[in-house]
Amino acid sequence: MNRKAQWFFQAVLGVVFLGVACLVMAVDATAAVQYAGDQYSDPFGALPGSQDRVIPENKVEAPPPILDGIAWSPKRPQAVVNGTLVGIGSVIGQVEIVDITRESVKARSNGKDFFLKRKEGGLI
Repeated sequence: MNRKAQWFFQAVLGVVFLGVACLVMAVDATAAVQYAGDQYSDPFGALPGSQDRVIPENKVEAPPPILDGIAWSPKRPQAVVNGTLVGIGSVIGQVEIVDITRESVKARSNGKDFFLKRKEGGLI
């Protein structure tokens, strides 16, 4: 057998040996591993006893926004609410500004529409 053939034969034999060894190790490794995590709690599940607890709703209400003034123009009506310049669609806390007219500002919170009250001494 010449040198090239001998080297080729040894390389093929080595690859086959490694392949068989890997298969044997893989079979043994999967057979030896068993999951026994039943004694541990699920970190993504509910906490023990949490089904019995009732979480109270947030009953704290923010004070209503105060209308400081209106800067009205037909193209871009604006108002000053709680010291901040706002336009239609602006949101202050949980209150959305729905409409601004020369005389009033209409707002919406929790699906209910209401008009903002003017602060004493405010500019309208």
